[in-house]
Amino acid sequence: MKKKFFFKGTLPASKSILNRLLVIQSYCGPEDSFIIQGDSDCDDVVAMKNGIAALMAGKDVDCGAAGTVIRFLTLRAARLSGEFHFTGTKRLLERPMESLQDLSRQLKSGSHEIRIDCSKSSQFASAVLLNAWDLPFELRLKLEHLSLSEGYFEMTKAMVRMCGMELLEEGNGVVIPSHQSVRAGEYRAEPDMSSAFAIAALAAVAGAAEINAFPMQSLQPDSVFPEFLRLLGVSADLHNATLMVEGREKLHAVERDFSRCPDMFPVAAVLCALAQGTSKLYGAPHLAHKESNRIQKTAELIHKMGAHVHTLSDGLEIKGCGMKPSVDACVFNPDEDHRLVMAAAVVNAAGCNLEILHPEVVNKSFPEFLEIASH
Repeated sequence: MKKKFFFKGTLPASKSILNRLLVIQSYCGPEDSFIIQGDSDCDDVVAMKNGIAALMAGKDVDCGAAGTVIRFLTLRAARLSGEFHFTGTKRLLERPMESLQDLSRQLKSGSHEIRIDCSKSSQFASAVLLNAWDLPFELRLKLEHLSLSEGYFEMTKAMVRMCGMELLEEGNGVVIPSHQSVRAGEYRAEPDMSSAFAIAALAAVAGAAEINAFPMQSLQPDSVFPEFLRLLGVSADLHNATLMVEGREKLHAVERDFSRCPDMFPVAAVLCALAQGTSKLYGAPHLAHKESNRIQKTAELIHKMGAHVHTLSDGLEIKGCGMKPSVDACVFNPDEDHRLVMAAAVVNAAGCNLEILHPEVVNKSFPEFLEIASH
């Protein structure tokens, strides 16, 4: 291994879970006891907290770069009286919003049956579900192309049920009975599995990690990452709520469907670029509509490593360089994508010499990452 990395500790709470809990909590009255345990200082969670506070005060919402915030809170605003304006970064407003506009039209029409196109993101379906509390009528959701990012919608369903919502499965959708109310209680946001995977990947190529308070069962799609590491040949064992990861000098090529866990893709791809043999990561055409076009940007990063890569419409085919990446100094622009910063840091941990432009964009999901990666 090129240099020794070691991490031992806990990680911030999942931003995906926190942001869903925050929206649900906004439907509670001041007399209700809805307590969220766990927190994160990442930009997306801060934007969600500030956005909800702005809506409740009748003010406009600055979404920053957070797609989750604009998608969830636009529909939260639809449950309030008044007119609201949403702002955000130029990149955020370039991301797919057609389904959001279509949903707004359907909701304004008073329809009790809503069709949702999930081909570019399941967040549109989650947004409706999270904002379906205390409706005076039964609401039917018909979901199209849900196979992409389905894991995140399954997370949302599990969470609203945990918080008191009755849901009925119906064909390719769900039925939400009228007058659903939030159940008071304490709700814990478990550690962020996407962040944990980035730390585990650093350990896989450059040392070891002990991630504490690791959930034995998780709602998060990225919780499959220990299994993925084992396929690569990395030691990843869970004992007494501690995930212990130990790197290997040799990684194995893999084939893997990423339709349910697209956030893992950039880091997973650079690990495959360090493996021996040809790997294929597929099933995720919606990666083109993330903070960057993650298929193209990840391919660019792998080229800089000196490995061979072929782009697919739904992923990448990668011929690994076997832990012998290029050490020539070069510059990598993550294109405002936090997941690409994490992937590039793993590349450097393996022995490359990349200058990462604007690495601070990682604050979107994991502001502690750069300091941890430097140890």
